[in-house]
Amino acid sequence: MQHVAFSEGAHAGASTHVAIRNFAFEPAQITVKAGERATWQNDDGAPHGLVFKDGSVGVDLLLPGKAFSRAFDKPGVYDYVCSVHPYMTARVTVAVR
Repeated sequence: MQHVAFSEGAHAGASTHVAIRNFAFEPAQITVKAGERATWQNDDGAPHGLVFKDGSVGVDLLLPGKAFSRAFDKPGVYDYVCSVHPYMTARVTVAVR
């Protein structure tokens, strides 16, 4: 089960943070443990989104100043792209606890 949350620019305390700025995901590769959360913050002036290549939960449109958070329950590699700018690519690796 994937847990998803949206927020008004708040950075979650117990999560790995990815900034979206200059039309890139920073950092482009993160590693979290199974059960941990990752948060993406749109610090850019344009809308962005996250589409996971495996079809798991992402967000179609993330406006500037907004954040998207998701817990990763299953170990594996989750490649994703920006739904608006598909040249923006990145990866989440989920390790066993």
